[in-house]
Amino acid sequence: ALAETLAHNSGIRSLVVRSQGLGNYWSSKIAGALAINHHLTCLDLGDNEIDDVGIANFACDLLKNKCLAQLNLDGNNIGNDGAKNIADVLSRHNKLTTLDLDENCIGSPGTIAIASALKN
Repeated sequence: ALAETLAHNSGIRSLVVRSQGLGNYWSSKIAGALAINHHLTCLDLGDNEIDDVGIANFACDLLKNKCLAQLNLDGNNIGNDGAKNIADVLSRHNKLTTLDLDENCIGSPGTIAIASALKN
């Protein structure tokens, strides 16, 4: 219900869904709504057990949204592969200005990928 409402609601600018155990399935539903909703500018999905698979799906839909400026994914289970998907988004999504990936499982390869995307 949340994802469907988000997809068709032009009034919501900020959405915080922290610590709800969304996991990959529900986070992908929210990401699908982002592909349609072009009004949301801030999204907080911190502490929701999202891993690399979930971020791969999320990243595909996020590329279709050009309004999101702030994205918080802290406290999830994102590793190097997920960080590389995020790096791909960063290299092609010019509105995203704030990204929080604190307390994930990102190592040097993922950090380097994100740094390279930000440099370009």
